[in-house]
Amino acid sequence: MLSISENITILISIAILTLYLQACYSNRNKKIRNHHHHQTDKKTIKKEIPQPTGWPWIGNLYQIRRPNPWIQMARWTKQFGPIYRLKMGSSDLIVLGSPKAAVELLEQRSSKYSSRPRNIMSSEYVSKGLRLTFMPYNDLWRRQRKLLHLLTQPKAAANYQPIQAQESAQLCLDILNHPNDHWKHSQRYAGSTVLQIAFNRRALSFQDPAITKMRECNEKMIETAVPGRYLIDSIPILSYLPAILSPWKRYGNRLFNETLALFGQLYRDVLRSESPHPNLAPSDGACFVARIESLKESYRLTDDQAIFLAGAMFGAGSDTTADAIETFIFACAANPEKVAKAQEELDRLVGRERLPEFSDEDGLVYCGAMVRELLRWRTVIPGGKSDERARRKKHNLKGDFEE
Repeated sequence: MLSISENITILISIAILTLYLQACYSNRNKKIRNHHHHQTDKKTIKKEIPQPTGWPWIGNLYQIRRPNPWIQMARWTKQFGPIYRLKMGSSDLIVLGSPKAAVELLEQRSSKYSSRPRNIMSSEYVSKGLRLTFMPYNDLWRRQRKLLHLLTQPKAAANYQPIQAQESAQLCLDILNHPNDHWKHSQRYAGSTVLQIAFNRRALSFQDPAITKMRECNEKMIETAVPGRYLIDSIPILSYLPAILSPWKRYGNRLFNETLALFGQLYRDVLRSESPHPNLAPSDGACFVARIESLKESYRLTDDQAIFLAGAMFGAGSDTTADAIETFIFACAANPEKVAKAQEELDRLVGRERLPEFSDEDGLVYCGAMVRELLRWRTVIPGGKSDERARRKKHNLKGDFEE
């Protein structure tokens, strides 16, 4: 049930939208004449993509305005096929419902579909355009993506293996000693691993203040990015409402300030404890912050941009890793015969005198297959991410993807 403030916001937005439509109506004939060819192409493309029946003006907005919209999207995929369109207020959302469609359009034709949509709540209010996850494809995104690639390429990533091995051993010990708290152990493991790699700081317990605060900020941020959760993303004209009628603005600004303060404190703690050398190489074992600080000027990053880039590591690697571990535990409990087969492979190739190491990975074929199947079976981000260029440009989605 919608709150009173949301109902008031909807009524006001409808009134504003009505006035806006009336103002645009006088130019209707002129626009039709000037853009007849463009509109014909656009309508042709839309006709080729099926769409569930929605409501006037708001389209399918309220049909997926729920905690887990991907469940309804999965039902529509069975009904309409691997590509269909949703009307989200004033914008369109193209849903790719199969791995083949996603690979062919997002990977093989990435030059067409390589940007992000305008997500007003999570990108503009909660992140102020600083979070890499929600950035459009522009110069800042390219510079940050290039730097992030430098810091995570295979040669650089090899330096993180001792951290991963240490935290993995601690995770096994924690689960062995306190098996009922496996969820907390998974969260501590993932959070501590990311904290060490990014901020040179280890978390010894689940209650570590840094992990607790970062997890809270990350959960709130993820909630703001769920499609259809906030009306402002589907009805951008609501941005013109005054602050007193825009609770999402106040919430977004507050969450941004909390996140910047947390990331900034962790960032500055590293700078106080270390003195990054100007010529610091990305493969010498330094943490993310030290490397970013040494390369910040070369990549033309402001202080806040550098802080959020370092903080992005936690959002990208903590919850997803912990969730995958938890799903793996549940899957193993439900399939003991598969666990026995994996144990046999471990005993045969590694033995029981030591823990598996990265050098054993190539030989652990069955264990590797279990991990890959886990990520396929229960993906940690079921809703996926959106692309902007498919909406802004007249790409023929159906033509680009052939079943």
